[in-house]
Amino acid sequence: PISNELIIETANNPENVSFDILNAVGQKIYSGFVTDKTIVSTTDFAPGVYIIRLANGKEIEFRKVVKE
Repeated sequence: PISNELIIETANNPENVSFDILNAVGQKIYSGFVTDKTIVSTTDFAPGVYIIRLANGKEIEFRKVVKE
């Protein structure tokens, strides 16, 4: 679970990876790019389940996180 910040890391990936954070109904609430490590402030996020969509142009990966 996350509380005030979300750390997104891409190990061994020198490329820019785009990411979107989606809420439970699929609305994009945050997006950005990460090369090695990015910290996203989640203090304004409502408690609940969020999906992180990571894309590097070749692959798309989804991760689920829970905001307390």
